[in-house]
Amino acid sequence: MVLNPNSYRPEVVYDLDSLLLDAEQTQSIRMEDFEAASKHRISQPNAPLEFESRFESGNLRRAIRIGSHEYDLILNADVNSFGRQQWFYFRISGEGVCSSKSYTFNVINLEKQRTLFHQGMQPLMFSVKRYMVTRTQPVWERSGTSMCYYRNGFRQSNAEQTSYWSLSFTVTVPYDNDVLYIAYHYPYTYSQLMTDVVTWLRTPFPIGYPSYSMDRLRISTLCRSPCGNPVPLLLIDYDGDAQSCCVFMSRVHPCESNSSWSMRGLVVTALQDMTQSDERHHPLFILPMLNVDGTVHGCSRTELSNEDLNRRWLTPNLHHHPTIYHAKGLLEFICRILDAKPAVLCDMHGHSRRFNAFVYGCKGSQSWCPDDWSQKDAQGDHPTMKKLKDENGDDDDTTSLPFFVQLMQAQSPLFDTNQCCFEVEKNRETTARIVGWRHLGIKNIYTLECSLAGSNQLPLQGLQHFNTANYFQVGKALMKYIHELNIDRSTEECDMQNAIFILTFNILA
Repeated sequence: MVLNPNSYRPEVVYDLDSLLLDAEQTQSIRMEDFEAASKHRISQPNAPLEFESRFESGNLRRAIRIGSHEYDLILNADVNSFGRQQWFYFRISGEGVCSSKSYTFNVINLEKQRTLFHQGMQPLMFSVKRYMVTRTQPVWERSGTSMCYYRNGFRQSNAEQTSYWSLSFTVTVPYDNDVLYIAYHYPYTYSQLMTDVVTWLRTPFPIGYPSYSMDRLRISTLCRSPCGNPVPLLLIDYDGDAQSCCVFMSRVHPCESNSSWSMRGLVVTALQDMTQSDERHHPLFILPMLNVDGTVHGCSRTELSNEDLNRRWLTPNLHHHPTIYHAKGLLEFICRILDAKPAVLCDMHGHSRRFNAFVYGCKGSQSWCPDDWSQKDAQGDHPTMKKLKDENGDDDDTTSLPFFVQLMQAQSPLFDTNQCCFEVEKNRETTARIVGWRHLGIKNIYTLECSLAGSNQLPLQGLQHFNTANYFQVGKALMKYIHELNIDRSTEECDMQNAIFILTFNILA
């Protein structure tokens, strides 16, 4: 789809299918080769860009040059799928990279009709040369002008009446002969997670720190993914007593990489707390990446058998969904064998069609099933539900909200209470949130959604994009205020009516 038409004849400059068939072209170029080659290159403004996506979490199937500085891009579908194209992550380099030019990219086979690209969301760009020149912390930056998201004329093969959507944007290169990475969102790969795990295990403790507390962080393997990758499980302050434990999960959908950055903030803050005090707090069970294989292979939503793992919690299969099978087994062990209901279970996600931060929960009175309507004292309304007072000082049933939502609203102008939802929908019965609430009896169970774009809570300032530091603050706030859970761990039965889950999102502080 040519936005800047000219007499240029379309030319395929990158074709993953052909590269995979050519034995001599199956290896991606190493990063160290770029540094040596770029010293002797002279930028050629009319030379084509060199594309590459054969690296972890990369996703680009074909690049077609349709103008001197314009390219159509075709993404891979999720593995074993005919669609779900959303995540993209690729590299451009070569003599055609010239700082005096701008380049237009048209991603032409996207499937979602509504995305935040409609409302100003920008993709991410990382400049290798900028990092080499400044030698600062590697920084991904929002980049892209002339953003346009529109329906194109290409029909989806499995739906005759449905067209694909195009995302068009223009980027300006900061340096000649630069190497640029462009992505849908801030990448957080499986390798980065495992590197962080090694770093966390080497957390330095102060001199004189009690030796018996050195095991406060334990990292185990929940299971192995279908591709044989170990799925890490982090245990913090767990000494065999699971009463009042807190469970956190993230990255069940690979393209929602912001959930990994929030989880990273949670873990790092927990480790910082450990080094400053030998007092144990609530045990934490952390599953930082539920969809390992999908993340490695650059999928958007599913794992390699084309199944959405967040729809497999009711009846997971040991062989097809081992991560969900063992994660649910862990929860059942805590709830039924140890008889210790988690004080809170938080499943972290990213949202591609809404701004701000908000939560989904479960409220019996808003369930599709009439049997749930009378279960307020069992698995119905949240134990922290607090009714607001009307103007006469009486309880107002129509405006009752969970107490933690009120606290979030009061402490963060970026948290949007109006987007919080506590409906129990029939088509969500197989998700982690509803399975944990209905079948395991976990009352304080939430899906935490953070926008992939940012916040629009300050209209005068327009859209404020979130960055990795903002997502890190989400995790930091979770850890900071999780200690406010008012639970008496000295008794066998926790007084859940007094549990307070305080979660603040000072995202742009």
